[in-house]
Amino acid sequence: MIDDSVLDKIIPVPDVNEKMAELKEELSAAGFSITKWGPGGVFYWLTRICVQIHVELLKLARTMLNNMFLRHASGAWLELKAADFSKFLKAAMKTRGYVTITRSSTSEALTITKGHMFKTAPDINGDELVYYAVENTVIQEGQQTGRVLVEAEKAGAEYNVSENQITVSMIYLSGVSGITNEQGWIYSEGADIESEASLRNRTIASWSELSTNTTAARLKAAVEAIPGVMCAYIDDRHPRGQGTVDVIVVGAAGETSEELVRKAQEETDKLKDNYEDYLAKPGTVIYQDVDITLYLKPGASTADMESAAKALISGAMKLSSRTDFNLFLQDDIRYVLKKSIPDYRKTIFTSPASDVEMAVGTVIMLGSVTVKVLNT
Repeated sequence: MIDDSVLDKIIPVPDVNEKMAELKEELSAAGFSITKWGPGGVFYWLTRICVQIHVELLKLARTMLNNMFLRHASGAWLELKAADFSKFLKAAMKTRGYVTITRSSTSEALTITKGHMFKTAPDINGDELVYYAVENTVIQEGQQTGRVLVEAEKAGAEYNVSENQITVSMIYLSGVSGITNEQGWIYSEGADIESEASLRNRTIASWSELSTNTTAARLKAAVEAIPGVMCAYIDDRHPRGQGTVDVIVVGAAGETSEELVRKAQEETDKLKDNYEDYLAKPGTVIYQDVDITLYLKPGASTADMESAAKALISGAMKLSSRTDFNLFLQDDIRYVLKKSIPDYRKTIFTSPASDVEMAVGTVIMLGSVTVKVLNT
């Protein structure tokens, strides 16, 4: 948004009462015959309606002025401005991946039909995430394990769950001893609809696409236009020898799928000249365990505070809530807890002992969370 102090200089909006008093003085000085200006008078209300319309039109003009500029536009205004640069909001996507079925009996084949429902166990709020088999899958006789390609019920990054979360079949499967999603189970990341900030940044970066030669900014813009990509880091300091460039891709799930890396490689290859070597690769994922002691005011109830704190920490560590994926800052967690927990006093970290900063291209994901709640 354009700062109000700037807008006040360009399109000032008067106070309604001050404007009414100003009109009264001007009309009186001009010898206007109507002198009854009390709130009960007809002429008073007709004048006030006109003044209010004048004020609302000025407010509309301020809104229009604000949305005339790409750096300040929002909502549908931003989408219209971005379309002028051939940039459009990236749509939300459904997660696709493989659920692994382990059998205790392999004496006969097992068929998983298209549409078979799998889900996660309920979380602390009782919410479940549902996935459906994309195609008919047969686990052959004598085969102990098999993989089923599933798709999330809805679009969104929340379906990019970590390993061992999808453990429930909604239909009984004979001879099955275990159901899970293993590490690296995601084939294609799910993604939320693109944020306004991301669309704005991509649109502003359009100027880099006009360069005659391929620049780091041009590579970054091309890869970040791919649905499911959160961001891309360009290492153009000849990491594998003269003329080489590495494109580090961070997906909406943190861990970048092979499919997303393949799409990124296709886009970078389109920009490659004869003497250049571009390599798209996934970012490095590091899991950070969190162990804290949360202190509340004396006498404050500690019931359910542990679960609430864990949910808040998990929310703060979602990729969609962050801008620097290679950082873990203790104060970010303290801010979220203080903002949302009544009677909050302080937070002491046991792990990590201090802020964590990794190399660019590394994604810090949340590991196990331990919370101890005490009264000071």
